[in-house]
Amino acid sequence: MTEPLTDKQQLKAFINAAQYIAGLTSGQDIWKEAGKVLLRFFGADFAAFGRNVADGNIDIGYRLFSDDAASVLLPEEELKTAVRDVFESGFLTFFSLPYDPPITVAFFPVLHQNRVVSVMLVGHLSNTHMEKDVLDLYLAVAGFIGSTYSRNISYSEMERRVFERTAQLTAANQELEAFAYSVSHDLRAPLRHMAGFAKLLQKRIEGRPDEKNIHYTNMIEGAAKRMGMLIDDLLSFSRTGRVEMRKVEFSMKGLMLDSIRDLGAETVGRDISWGIGELPSVWGDPSLLKLVCDNLFSNAIKFTRTRPRAEIRIGCKDDGDEFVFFVRDNGVGFDMGNIDRLFGVFHRLHSQDEFEGTGIGLANVRRIISRHGGRTWAEGFPEEGATFYFTLPKTQKN
Repeated sequence: MTEPLTDKQQLKAFINAAQYIAGLTSGQDIWKEAGKVLLRFFGADFAAFGRNVADGNIDIGYRLFSDDAASVLLPEEELKTAVRDVFESGFLTFFSLPYDPPITVAFFPVLHQNRVVSVMLVGHLSNTHMEKDVLDLYLAVAGFIGSTYSRNISYSEMERRVFERTAQLTAANQELEAFAYSVSHDLRAPLRHMAGFAKLLQKRIEGRPDEKNIHYTNMIEGAAKRMGMLIDDLLSFSRTGRVEMRKVEFSMKGLMLDSIRDLGAETVGRDISWGIGELPSVWGDPSLLKLVCDNLFSNAIKFTRTRPRAEIRIGCKDDGDEFVFFVRDNGVGFDMGNIDRLFGVFHRLHSQDEFEGTGIGLANVRRIISRHGGRTWAEGFPEEGATFYFTLPKTQKN
């Protein structure tokens, strides 16, 4: 026979049950584990869960019995009728059976989004009805079970959405790979033909004083060359978004000095003053961040070439949980009204005649820094230079 729990025992049982049920994960069988809770913490002699299956049929499963109740045979149809009533009404119910030993069974709704998804059956070997405080206690337990069920359903739905999103991204990457292959192979062939025929035309008109023909062929050859550069930069932009990052800790100053050294061909014949402040070590992908530096420094070199003496300053400041790097120049600058276009793909603020380029470099910078968990922005004024900023987190991030 089940002894009634004292108030203190009820409170302790409720706390233990709540902690156990709240700790259940989506990989565990909540109904099986909840049945164990009812027998272990509350001294129930019988526990089960009913569900409404197809065509209104009731199935009662996950049955557990105490040692004392192991031989009790419960009336199946009466149990199912009571479970069906709870599904229809949403209210608890109970009845007593004059067996030997007698047993009292109570039925509690388990709710998910205000809808009964299961019915919790609890039985005690007793010939008296359960007290109101005991019924309230079990009703609270059923509420915890419903909350845990809802949480696990949400997790499962989230996992499903993540799986679907991952599959979509995988398909998109495969399509992007196919596009990149098409760009690098199919589009290059006509460009080669354009450049080749332009050269043949140039040879045929050699020695002929026809400046228009020479101008036209030069334009064709130049356009083919620029298109080739656009294709190369577009493929580079595509790769920076897909390449796996290999983060390590390294000296940012060493990386920037390597970048300046590699851009030596662009500074030949130029009077450039480089000023490099103290720079920290950072976590990141050195290859990708080298591309950031190459783009920012190359831009600074390019847009200061109208100045007798170019001044390019590189620095960093500590800003809480991130480092803020900047590249400042005294070049032609830009109108802040065009700031929204600055980091866009193929967006250029100067004509090709003024400054060559494809409009991919800064888009690459933003993509790479974003993948590192950082931010990018710029400030400038026409003919007063420009400053480009990017941040990197101080701590390693996946």
